[in-house]
Amino acid sequence: AAGQPGTALLGSGWSAPEVWGVWSEGPIATLVLGLGSRPAAPVTLTVRAHALPRRTSPTRVILVVVDGTVVATWTVGAEVAEYTAPLPPARQPGAAVVVRFHIQDPSSPSELGMAHDERRIGLALQSVVLLPLIDRTCDGAGHLPTLQAGLPSPNACTRGVTSEVR
Repeated sequence: AAGQPGTALLGSGWSAPEVWGVWSEGPIATLVLGLGSRPAAPVTLTVRAHALPRRTSPTRVILVVVDGTVVATWTVGAEVAEYTAPLPPARQPGAAVVVRFHIQDPSSPSELGMAHDERRIGLALQSVVLLPLIDRTCDGAGHLPTLQAGLPSPNACTRGVTSEVR
């Protein structure tokens, strides 16, 4: 739903957030990850997602592109699963990381006979996790700090940051 921390990560190409998460709308959807001082080492992006089946296949191919380079190719099915992609080190310190999802053949539920919904959708995003973000140690209980727009507070640990996209 609007106002959840993860929705601040959504760039262009997304439909309105729903209770469970958000659909991509069109052939390209972006996440804008304002990591502040982007790490010099790679970061792993993990998403929980599923796809609208295609008329000719139960899966869709999603290309994950950062800085003009394909960093992962996912074959996403109708069941929710986790997908990962390595994010390369910063080219410019402090620059936001723009992750582009190139969605194979987005289609509408209406044209598939599933629902009266004309949006051309493909990828259903539920959550985003970034590991590691900064080199700090969790407290003894493994607690993470409060999230704001899916980013860690200065006391975040290396277990990662999870942001729901609802």
